[in-house]
Amino acid sequence: MTIAEELLTADPANNTYRRDVLVPCNKLGNLALAAADYDAADRFFRRGLALAEELVEADQSQGGYRRDLSISYDRLGALALARGDGNEALRLHLRALDVAEELAAADPAHLSDVWFCCDTAGRTALANGDTTEATRLARRALAVAEELVAAEPADLDYRRRLSVSYDNLGDIARRSGDVAEADRLFQHALSVALALVEAEPGNLRYQRDLSVTYDKLGNLARDRVAYDEAIQYYRRSVAITEGLMAAEPSNPGHRRDLLVTLTSWGNVASARGDSTEAEQRYNRGLTLAEQLVEAEPSNHGYRRDQAVIYTKLGDIACAHGDFVEANRLSQHALAIDMSLVEAEPGNPRYRLDLSFTYDKLGDIACRTGAYDVAADHYRLAMGIIEGLIAADPADLGYRRDLLVSCEKLGGLARAIGDAAEAGRHYQRGLQLAEDLVRADPSNPRHHRDLSLLYERLGDLANGHR
Repeated sequence: MTIAEELLTADPANNTYRRDVLVPCNKLGNLALAAADYDAADRFFRRGLALAEELVEADQSQGGYRRDLSISYDRLGALALARGDGNEALRLHLRALDVAEELAAADPAHLSDVWFCCDTAGRTALANGDTTEATRLARRALAVAEELVAAEPADLDYRRRLSVSYDNLGDIARRSGDVAEADRLFQHALSVALALVEAEPGNLRYQRDLSVTYDKLGNLARDRVAYDEAIQYYRRSVAITEGLMAAEPSNPGHRRDLLVTLTSWGNVASARGDSTEAEQRYNRGLTLAEQLVEAEPSNHGYRRDQAVIYTKLGDIACAHGDFVEANRLSQHALAIDMSLVEAEPGNPRYRLDLSFTYDKLGDIACRTGAYDVAADHYRLAMGIIEGLIAADPADLGYRRDLLVSCEKLGGLARAIGDAAEAGRHYQRGLQLAEDLVRADPSNPRHHRDLSLLYERLGDLANGHR
């Protein structure tokens, strides 16, 4: 890159040299992003974007330059998402899509880029909770995949895009509570994924796609409380992922895929009351997380995985009445959460995790009668949620989290006989519940919350402890 920069400095009108600088900018940005060096990634990607804009301005007819521009927007979108700014990520991914759509309108050979941009933007929209936009983008991706397959039915990678698009639409249906539609879409994805593995058994990417679809079907079965069916799907997913790990032992992605499925399996085992099996799955997942962190200590995602599993193991200890162990495990999670917030103070996901861990510690303190400690933890959790709401007032999830904090602090005040303090917290919770029902009247959880707060206030009025 240094040589390319020198050549460009000597001949600033030379677009070939300009592009020779742009390409390594994106590559170096990708490396920095993978290492969670977000400031460096930002510098590289923004330099690449500036160069792409210069190239397009210099030659509007060159489709390759416009494609570089789309890629630059995509990379900055990935960086924004890694930093926890989902709205900015979506804005950038949609900019990338706009450029790709313009290219495809002039030359259908760019339809593959349209599919990629729709896929990325759609998953970002879903992560932001915008199911309407996610659905629009996922349907466009599916339509493009169908067009690609119709044009070249022998191209297996185009068929793979069908499977991925069905999976994404299934995720949206599951998020929206349409279990039947989610199952239909996941089954479509499964059918395509099985056919691809049969056509190319040695293709590791196709095998991974199949394991991911089994994992999604397991999660859907869990939603339906079909726990035995869920575990069958998880077993299949684990078997495939273990084979991928044996084939590519140095690939950390396979190790993390296994961690995710084992955690889901542990959740199902815990839900059906088998704490022994749940603990086994979580502990194996924790070992994998520790290995990933040891190999790549700067990867914040791996450290977050560790914290999540510590919390789940703490839940099991708490359910068994071992509050000392529950507290120890939750303190491990707290230390990780705090370090992540310190490393990325602007990342709302890490701040939300920290609030949840404080909440867990408050629950443990309550169970042991340490009400003052519990109140401190609940207030810390509430303070974080209030900060998240101030930064993103439209997020209903944060408002419900604040409602839960109000309910817990009200319950704590009620337990120690401070009816006035309990009433203040319950009244605030009631106001939040009413706001949530108005904002999302079709959500049954909000109506249950409203009913619960009325009940709590009624008990107070009647003098019930």
